[in-house]
Amino acid sequence: MYIYNDDNLYRETKYISDFSLEEREEFEKMVEAKGIVVRLQCRGYRAGCLAYLVDETVDPPTRTRQRTAHYSGPGEAGFREDHYSCGYSRDENGDPLTLKEVTLCGRCSHEEIFKRPPMSEIKKAARKKLRKESGKLIRVIILLGDRLHKLKTILTLEGKPDFDKVIRAFHSDMTGREYLECISLLGSEEWKESFKQHRNEEDLDYETRLKNGSMSMLHSVIEHTKAAHTLEMIDGKAYEEVMTIAAAAVNKLENSNLGMPHDWLEDTTEAHVYAFLRPYGYKFKRPWFAALKAAAEEEERINKLRKLN
Repeated sequence: MYIYNDDNLYRETKYISDFSLEEREEFEKMVEAKGIVVRLQCRGYRAGCLAYLVDETVDPPTRTRQRTAHYSGPGEAGFREDHYSCGYSRDENGDPLTLKEVTLCGRCSHEEIFKRPPMSEIKKAARKKLRKESGKLIRVIILLGDRLHKLKTILTLEGKPDFDKVIRAFHSDMTGREYLECISLLGSEEWKESFKQHRNEEDLDYETRLKNGSMSMLHSVIEHTKAAHTLEMIDGKAYEEVMTIAAAAVNKLENSNLGMPHDWLEDTTEAHVYAFLRPYGYKFKRPWFAALKAAAEEEERINKLRKLN
């Protein structure tokens, strides 16, 4: 039984029973099946936490010992696990009903924990936009299961994909390559098959529906990219690259007579080489997408002139 109260983190008695290895595995499977995200909580000085709290919300920043309990990641040297703390919904008599939250308590191994200024309104709006556009892109992202390695395991080893897990995987370690894969996929047979022609649906109606669905995905890619850039999830070069490809794709789709153009945008060989070599410090003297950007701008200029005439 643990009874402690730091900043009102715990207000009730927590009963802890010992797990065997098999019981713990069953418990963790049950928690995962309920879709509960387990948070890590370092118990502060009680657990021997040695971290310093760096408070960047004041000027100048202060550096003091982090003594109280706090939620955190594991730290470079991992996380010492002491016990699980479970929260339940309760009936009118106060008896537990359904498991609602699970916290793994122990000790982190951080040297410093940063308290940063609150998120700006611009970034709050960007995070809201990111969630909204992620929901719209889920259809394309799931189709990428066989193309993006980090999504493949999630999508192939589980019977039914967990959308939250898929989105988290898509957002992790973003380089901009994910967006290019989304755009490229819109010209694939997999994407076209997801828009199967309905019985008695005219060819023109089908092509229009496919075109509108593809255009909707392109706009979601653009809005998602803008939000990710605002939140510093991708750098400026990746942002420029994706926006250039997306602009070229919108141009091509807007000016196609029917549905998806037969000759859709594919990544160039140079793009594949660039994506492979970039982590090793190699760079092209002139970015490969600069030529594509110039071509897209010229095509847009010509189309505007045609409309005027």
